[in-house]
Amino acid sequence: MITARFTARCWGCHSLILDGDAIEREAETGQWVHLDCLPLSQHPDADDPNREVCPVCHTVRTVTGACMCDEEA
Repeated sequence: MITARFTARCWGCHSLILDGDAIEREAETGQWVHLDCLPLSQHPDADDPNREVCPVCHTVRTVTGACMCDEEA
């Protein structure tokens, strides 16, 4: 994980990557993505047993606390 120093477009969500955002290279494409846009298997915290799992959709919450339920709102 690195901190973005320039504005770019996230390959995962297609929104802007802003200066200061946490970013990482996506393994398959090599493109820059927000840390939260990485597939869970590539996320640096993927093996952290302390990550919270949503009791409704059963997905591991992102660093910001979001889960798949949040996309339905």
